[in-house]
Amino acid sequence: MFTGIIEEVGKISKIEEKNGKKFVSIASSKVIETLKLGDSVSCNGICLTVIDLKNSEFKVEVMAETISKTTARFWKVNDSVNLERALQVGSRFDGHFVQGHVDTMLV
Repeated sequence: MFTGIIEEVGKISKIEEKNGKKFVSIASSKVIETLKLGDSVSCNGICLTVIDLKNSEFKVEVMAETISKTTARFWKVNDSVNLERALQVGSRFDGHFVQGHVDTMLV
């Protein structure tokens, strides 16, 4: 769950495509501070899972279904992305509950 409050604007540093999936590396200075492998991160409102951490970048895997239903299909290297870490149980939150699970995209 997320609050919908952007913590940081990151920058896409690398995109790899393999077997219908995208592997996206995102440069970050704040959000990355407490990330661990397997954590959920909202990237432009899309809930994605951290699969790698290196220096000031984290990598997420974007599945084919997510690519087909979200703006992730348009992401390019050097694009800015809004980032938010998932809520922690017991922490205060502003904003509202947001899942980050997208059903469709209007174009």
